[in-house]
Amino acid sequence: MITLESQTKKTLSSFYSTTADALRLNWQILQCTGLMYLMLGAVALDWFPSWSLPVGIPILLVRWILLVHDLFHLRRTREVNWLIQLLPILTTPLALGYREYQEIHSGHHQLMATPSDPEYYQICGSPLKGFLNALTSPEQTFFRWIAHRGMNQDLLRESVIRLCWFGAIASLSGQAFLWYWIPLRLAYGISYFIFFYCLHRRGKEYGVYSLDLPKWLQFSLQLLFGREALLEICYHDVHHAHPQVAPQYLPIVGK
Repeated sequence: MITLESQTKKTLSSFYSTTADALRLNWQILQCTGLMYLMLGAVALDWFPSWSLPVGIPILLVRWILLVHDLFHLRRTREVNWLIQLLPILTTPLALGYREYQEIHSGHHQLMATPSDPEYYQICGSPLKGFLNALTSPEQTFFRWIAHRGMNQDLLRESVIRLCWFGAIASLSGQAFLWYWIPLRLAYGISYFIFFYCLHRRGKEYGVYSLDLPKWLQFSLQLLFGREALLEICYHDVHHAHPQVAPQYLPIVGK
């Protein structure tokens, strides 16, 4: 017997992300990673002007963050490329990897906007506090994880690799590194402030909310970051309710 509930589940599952989506995300993450480091290398070698980094890096970084976020909902650590496991776009010398960030994000979905939410420190308090916490979230995330979970052998090994990689990039790229790293940090902080504080607060109320953006802003965001990124921002409440649904179907499922 086909019930209404089973029919609804069947219909909803037709909007879920697929294996093909996961493969595409893997490839696009690697592309963004390569492009960012190619830009840094080109500026360090004086092939590109320094100002190209503050223009290009924030766009690529936000795309990279959203692609990694989408992959969190599709693939466990052992199922992704080893380079993606390291999360080699480093905003800080001491950073976590895919495994840890995926678990943090899972906790955010399960315990959203409560004191037990791993991202609660970015959501609570005033907008200024939220923004400052977003700017320092790479460091806070690392040390909060160590304080609550400790340091196992895998994390220690990967942290050393990331630390050495950060030092090598900084030393080899010379003055170009600051043109790369400062926009990277600012873009990371601003995007995290939007993703957490702006999408989970309405005044003193905590929750998850959609955004009704002006048409010109929607057009600009879609042009810079892609349609899927725009939909995940505008329909963030639907994403939290149905995290397995592919971004392009969020408006349909949210009706």
